[in-house]
Amino acid sequence: MAIVGFTLMKILAERKSVPAEKMNISNNVSVKDVDEFPVKGKPKDKAARFLYQFVSTYEPDVGRIEISGEVIWADEEKRIKDLLVSWKKDKKIPKEVMTEVLNVVLARCNIESVVISRDISLPPPIPLPKVETKSTAEQYIG
Repeated sequence: MAIVGFTLMKILAERKSVPAEKMNISNNVSVKDVDEFPVKGKPKDKAARFLYQFVSTYEPDVGRIEISGEVIWADEEKRIKDLLVSWKKDKKIPKEVMTEVLNVVLARCNIESVVISRDISLPPPIPLPKVETKSTAEQYIG
């Protein structure tokens, strides 16, 4: 139904060597755990806490950025209960919930990882927009 909280709990960044000319950067996000989260002041409202981990890995063994935290997702009591039962039983989350949670994590962590990569002198883990100029002759022909 709604994301009501997002918290960064741990940020680790490491540059092991000078960035190579050819480097592979991979990003991964995962949900590590899901549990019930108490909503203060509203006993009928329920929420679930998703513990996540976002990792950018720079290969060959150049560096790593790891961000962990929690996303709080609120909904009706029955839906939260069903979600928690499904998670405890077989570590599955309904697609629409997982999509909403992971999109929030990616939006926030991608931005954070770009800033962190700059601070430790690594290339950004996601492609950034670039301006390209054409020669004067190409501008008038095209």
